[in-house]
Amino acid sequence: MNIPNTVRIGSVDYAVELSEKPIVLDYKQCNGLIDFSQSKIVLDSKTLEQQQLEITFLHEVMHGMLHDRNLEEQDNEQLVEALAYALHQLIRDNPDIFEEQNMVKMAKLYRENKELISYKENGLEG
Repeated sequence: MNIPNTVRIGSVDYAVELSEKPIVLDYKQCNGLIDFSQSKIVLDSKTLEQQQLEITFLHEVMHGMLHDRNLEEQDNEQLVEALAYALHQLIRDNPDIFEEQNMVKMAKLYRENKELISYKENGLEG
């Protein structure tokens, strides 16, 4: 999984920064954070290995999605963490579903099949 330089959550584009410095929030060191006022996600690239970096990125994206839908609550860390791990596993287990080429192929097949069905319904051969 590639961690992008920017990610759009709702209508907001967030810069994604990899930090070599410890990230501290409310006097606690954390793996990442999302800053809604500055539209950025910061990840601790110094202490996290790649999989944990990916999961942390998804964790912060989940916070962003909840915030975007006005569902952000103080005590939702367990839910956010569970969703981040579940999404990471989905992406790793099914890498092809997020590839743009596959989406284009699927859309083309859908259009072709839709046209073929339309021709047959009207008594024509496609």
